[in-house]
Amino acid sequence: MNMKTLLIILSIVTFVTNIHASTVSTYKRGSVKLISDNSATKEKKKNAAEKKARAKAKEIAGVKIEIPPGAKHHGIIIDPDKRIMSLCGFEIGTIVKVPRNPTLDDDGNIIMTGRLAKPFLKCTHYELKYSKLNHALYSIRVFSAGQKKMDEEAMEAELDAMVTAFQAKYENKNISLIKGPKIRYSGMLGLSFQQIEIKSYKDSIYKKGKLKGSPEAKATGWAFSLSLTDRAMREYVGDSERD
Repeated sequence: MNMKTLLIILSIVTFVTNIHASTVSTYKRGSVKLISDNSATKEKKKNAAEKKARAKAKEIAGVKIEIPPGAKHHGIIIDPDKRIMSLCGFEIGTIVKVPRNPTLDDDGNIIMTGRLAKPFLKCTHYELKYSKLNHALYSIRVFSAGQKKMDEEAMEAELDAMVTAFQAKYENKNISLIKGPKIRYSGMLGLSFQQIEIKSYKDSIYKKGKLKGSPEAKATGWAFSLSLTDRAMREYVGDSERD
């Protein structure tokens, strides 16, 4: 092979290598741009939902919504005698004060969380949900952290204690809770369009002295929650549901 032929071959290899490098570089830049575009789209949707929630707040007057006697939910008269209107210090129908950057669920309802002023047995924290339609409180959930050194027998006893305490507090409602799968009790409160759920589940425990998020830091323990969900309040829009 003479020198001229060798130089031609080297030129071709260099040309092909440069094209490949350019293609890879373009692909990488395109991929980064695509990820950036997706992230920007999500952020845009989030900002739009937050803006909508704040705008809605300006339209709503008052501090609480009360469903009047005779009101209907999907054509059925709501039974006021079966309804639970407060749980652990929170009142169904209370209007939320929308923060500057509200936390929203996938449906656009507003979520507020915090620590209970007074624990309910082992439940020390709360999660409240306010309807995107009327900004009224329709879901109250109190829950515990994962408990250390609690076996299944102790878990069952704690769960039964929660059911007993709840039924005693609302004994005038004659609430019947049915034990179902996944270690939980639940029940619908007649034609109140409210649902109660009391359950236990495994939750993560982070050990002291370990870096949070590391595999050795994680352990699981029994956790508990009590929730009241009011479907009528979530969808209530005033006189349109009345005769």
